[in-house]
Amino acid sequence: SFDVGQTLQTIEVARGLKHPIGVLTGSDAFIFEAMLMGCHGALIGFAGTATRELVAMHHAVHVGELAAARAIWDQLGPIARYCWRLPIRDFRPRMKEVLRLQGLFPSAACREPQLGIEADERRAIAQLCRAQGLIAHDRT
Repeated sequence: SFDVGQTLQTIEVARGLKHPIGVLTGSDAFIFEAMLMGCHGALIGFAGTATRELVAMHHAVHVGELAAARAIWDQLGPIARYCWRLPIRDFRPRMKEVLRLQGLFPSAACREPQLGIEADERRAIAQLCRAQGLIAHDRT
């Protein structure tokens, strides 16, 4: 929901059920925080780019190693927040650019009607990914 209040309300409702259910966050911009609030996992687009790290973060939260989990999110969070900033519809081309920089996609081109992102935004994403250690070398 990308809404902290709604996430908390959903968790509370799920906990109060006769047969409690797990709650997954879909909020890419606050994955770590959602897990601390009580989400059992995540169903997110960001997992396509840092899967191993996100699984490690989830495990660390689950076993109470919060400093380790926080360190992972400190690395990944700035990228997730940048990619899922307004306008939210542009998360797709932003994430495709991250995946291209990682060598996972040959191109960040988008199909219509989705527009791509401008060169200045591609440069900002590359700089952020380098600074946060998500890419080892530049593919710009």
